[in-house]
Amino acid sequence: MRTDTRERILDYLRTRDKTRVVDLVEHLAISKQALHKHLASLIASGQIQKDGTPPKVSYSLTNAKESTNKIYNWSTNEKEFKRKDPKGYEIWRLQQMINYGLRGNHLDESAVRRHWNSFHLDPTKKSYLEFLLWPKKLQS
Repeated sequence: MRTDTRERILDYLRTRDKTRVVDLVEHLAISKQALHKHLASLIASGQIQKDGTPPKVSYSLTNAKESTNKIYNWSTNEKEFKRKDPKGYEIWRLQQMINYGLRGNHLDESAVRRHWNSFHLDPTKKSYLEFLLWPKKLQS
């Protein structure tokens, strides 16, 4: 069973090659003990892997289904990626801009709306963008 916390761990790992316990504890605002229980469950289910030995342990997504979300590092060969998978490239590019900064570019609102369900975003940024894209009517 996947809990909200486990989903948040997976979302966090989708945007990074690997992470440490201290980073996850800070991001998730939970205790180390609680985090280790979630990590053990995710390892047992084959969704993440543990690398290294204490005190230098890191966690990353396995090469299974969770890593097929087409999030790549900035060292990606963008021309080849764009040529081989134009839709995947568009999603990746938008997601990179949202997660890591626009660098003077502008987001295409219609593209963001079109690919919204494909994004794996930082929860805070996702909430803020949802507010901007789909403002809720004020209740009186």
